[in-house]
Amino acid sequence: MGDANACGMCGAPGEASGRNFGLDLCAPCEAGNLTGRLGSWGAEISSEVVMFTDRHKQTYEQIRVTAQVQGVQPLLATFSRPTAGSKVLGLFRKRFKSGDPLFDNTVTVQTRTAEFLRSLLQDDGFQSAVMTLTTHAGDFEVTGGAIELAAKVDELDLRVELPLATAALLRHIARLG
Repeated sequence: MGDANACGMCGAPGEASGRNFGLDLCAPCEAGNLTGRLGSWGAEISSEVVMFTDRHKQTYEQIRVTAQVQGVQPLLATFSRPTAGSKVLGLFRKRFKSGDPLFDNTVTVQTRTAEFLRSLLQDDGFQSAVMTLTTHAGDFEVTGGAIELAAKVDELDLRVELPLATAALLRHIARLG
């Protein structure tokens, strides 16, 4: 992680303000002020909250998060919440298993980079970020070092939590890959 007194997300020197997703964080990162702070490890993130109308004509706020990191070993994986259908299909198909029962019961994974993903899943912070994102955003895909996701904002904390979980997931990929 580098300097013991540096933010695990942005690298800023100083004491940690808190810890989330396996990373010691400075106050700005912990508060979700990530835009423009991740360049030291080749990452960028942006998020916006927009009004969205679904097919049932229900209008609500939606957060959209886009993030990418350059120069890392590519992860190709789709993460989703298990459904009754995916559980039945899992009986007949070989499913990716992390070995952690909590993770495997919370997240369904499809990947073409199984060994790299297995290495990432050894980190509880990576697992926590993935579980948070699937819980609130549903399905999402990591293509190389890029993630795009959207989620209904039903809690103010999601405006901070989802970008932070997305950035933490990429930070763990960058540290290992």
